[in-house]
Amino acid sequence: YDPLYGSFTLAFGDYHGDFVTQLGGATCLFSIADGASVLEETGGCGLDMREYVARGDFVKVSGSIFRVSTDAGVTFDADSVPLAEVGDSDTADAYSGDALVDQPVYLKDTSLGSISVARGDNIVTTTWNSGAVVNND
Repeated sequence: YDPLYGSFTLAFGDYHGDFVTQLGGATCLFSIADGASVLEETGGCGLDMREYVARGDFVKVSGSIFRVSTDAGVTFDADSVPLAEVGDSDTADAYSGDALVDQPVYLKDTSLGSISVARGDNIVTTTWNSGAVVNND
């Protein structure tokens, strides 16, 4: 079987959310160098970022807005969040500015977190931004 990929957006009217939810909570901080396209978790929060942010989600760091890359060929792991263009989440985007060290990253308050479906299963599993896992059947 091929992996299942996709995305959807929930919005009411022109409201798409505000960047008020800190990725991973107050203890999770990130660093990025000028020209880099990956946020590195450096705050020692010990969380798997894939459970708190999904590919395609919008993220904001120090005034710059990106999407989490949906390119399956780009590494997205527990400590690294790959960045993409806001208008095309398949195209990598680089941070431009002074290097950032131990900075918070924010998600929109409309982000649903990570959603997965196991092959052959009829349950959608959602990991909310708090890290709580919910089976939705």
